[in-house]
Amino acid sequence: MEKLHFTSIHLIAPAIAILAFLLFARGMVARAEGRRFLVLPELALILFDFMMRFIFQEGDWYPKVLGMLTDNGIALVVAGAYLAIKRHHPKILFVPGVILLMMVALLYWGKQFVETSYERVKSIISKQENIQQIDKNYAEILLELGPDDSISEVKPILKKYKATYKKTFANITLDEDENLAQYYTIKVNAAQVEALLKELKQDYENVDNAELNTTIQLEKPIPSSNLNVKSQDESFIANDPKINEQWALYNYQINEVHNLLKKIKPKKKAKIAILDTGVDANHEDINNIFKESPANKDRHGHGTHCAGIAGANTNNKVGIASLNWQGKFIEILGFAALDGSGRGTIESVAQAIVDAADAGADVLSLSLGGWHPTPPKAEVDAINYALKKRCIVIVAAGNDNEDAKEHAPANIDGVICVAAIDQQGKKAYFSNTNTSLKRPIAAPGVDILSLKPNSEYASMSGTSMATPMVAGLAGILRAINPNIPAEDVYLILEKTGIEGQDKDKVGKTISILGAIKAVSKKDVN
Repeated sequence: MEKLHFTSIHLIAPAIAILAFLLFARGMVARAEGRRFLVLPELALILFDFMMRFIFQEGDWYPKVLGMLTDNGIALVVAGAYLAIKRHHPKILFVPGVILLMMVALLYWGKQFVETSYERVKSIISKQENIQQIDKNYAEILLELGPDDSISEVKPILKKYKATYKKTFANITLDEDENLAQYYTIKVNAAQVEALLKELKQDYENVDNAELNTTIQLEKPIPSSNLNVKSQDESFIANDPKINEQWALYNYQINEVHNLLKKIKPKKKAKIAILDTGVDANHEDINNIFKESPANKDRHGHGTHCAGIAGANTNNKVGIASLNWQGKFIEILGFAALDGSGRGTIESVAQAIVDAADAGADVLSLSLGGWHPTPPKAEVDAINYALKKRCIVIVAAGNDNEDAKEHAPANIDGVICVAAIDQQGKKAYFSNTNTSLKRPIAAPGVDILSLKPNSEYASMSGTSMATPMVAGLAGILRAINPNIPAEDVYLILEKTGIEGQDKDKVGKTISILGAIKAVSKKDVN
């Protein structure tokens, strides 16, 4: 009905304007012949055209003004043609009509030009702001050479710009991965970075890819609404004192989940790598399940919060609960993809992915990203490396209420992209959509209670919180069945998922109980 209404306005309104000015032109001819004519009907029709556009047409003022000008421009030209037929001064109406139509064209195309220019300027500014500078004067390029090429072959170009270099992924050999093994990080004066980048890209013989080592940041958490989310039901199986504040668990059959997990003997502990700002390894609710790994401190807090959601020790009479019943299913590893301010680079994220995969992580949880319609090649290669090592890669859709296909690493093939839902099961207002991607899924991401450094607790919102929820569930599945492939994990999540009212925007919502049941039938004691 909305489409029919919209179409009707764009047909009826011009017709009314044409009728009004044809009557006006007819009246002009009549007056020239000594006859009288009333102008009120014409004014009434023009007023009706105005009402059609500004009252009945939906949308903001700009398309309404364009519509009104177009109606009157066309009508004046048609009425001018009528006067030409009658040989009665057609320019009186024809010229104003042409001027109005020219104004419409200028307004329309002018707005398009301004918007396009603005987006280009914003993109350029964003790119410049995102150049990760080593200090005030230097920036970096990630250079990928061909598998048969050597850094010595591009040294003349680097020398020209006084650029220095280092091997990016120093521990990767050509036998392990011919892409990652050929990466170099180039340091150059910031004023010359664009010129060097251009020249490197033109070296088709030796250079496979060259890109700015731009800034990556965590998916900015949304402040908690501080609404009372406590459950009145105190009959939880788990004895964690704060479980009644975790709606993301008690709204999703957590007692049945924990009761099932009590009966299951995992084949192994799944390793979940939190690629973030680090993890406070000494937090009271995670210290005995944190596995030795590089990022065991967290000056920011974001990584620790994600770690608690993914696998806080459960039924230990401390803090919060997760799916990690008595710490039997999951151990947490920390890798510093980001620094204490929540910022990193393409290189630091890719390096964290590679390091986590080399450490034998079963699941990689990445609550970070940014606007990259074309994903950084280094991140793509790092994720492909992790997938080859059987890692399940879970990434945040993003918090910009946009399409996640414009954001990396969400738009990299092979990852599971997680959007956030609220307590009503709707897409969280901030969450990016993800259904344009191959592996969309949704999980609770609003007012999520979890860990804070120094054995404290806090609530945060974001796809950053939904992502480790899915990562924790994926870890449980891998603990029950260590041989389950990453692709099968997504198929289980999707097949058992709950069809919420915003499924077309965020995919199905994880069914924790349904997914665990799907892989645990033979493992229940």
